[in-house]
Amino acid sequence: MFPSTHSAKTFTLSYHDLEGISDFLIQKSRYDESVEKNFEVGEKVIGLYSDDVSYTGTVASTTADSSDPWEMYVVKWEDGTQESLSPWEIQQRNRKKSKAPMEVIPKTGISSPPPSLPLGL
Repeated sequence: MFPSTHSAKTFTLSYHDLEGISDFLIQKSRYDESVEKNFEVGEKVIGLYSDDVSYTGTVASTTADSSDPWEMYVVKWEDGTQESLSPWEIQQRNRKKSKAPMEVIPKTGISSPPPSLPLGL
C-alpha cells in the first residue's frame, strides 16, 4: 500500500475483468473504511456482489490478527457453503444504506459472483 498523497498528476488505468481472477481494484476510501471494521466470529453479514444483489451469512472464522486483510474472513452462507472474503466485500447485516434498499436473497449454490459483476467497483 502506498502512502496517500494529493497530487495534480493524472494516470491511465487499464482494467481487464477476467473470470476466475480475484478482483482487487477498490476505492481507497472504501478500503480504509472496511479495514477499520473488526467483524467477529458469529456476526451476521451481507456479502456484496453488486449494487442490487447480496447474500446473507455468518462469519465462521477470521485471521483478523494478520496484517494482511486479503480474504481475512470466512463466511458461512445460509445454504451451508463457505467462502473467504476481504473486509470490503462484506458489511454488517443490520447496517442501513443511504441508497435504495439492496435486494437480500439467500445464497443458492453460487460460489462467486458472475464475471459481469466485479467486486469493489
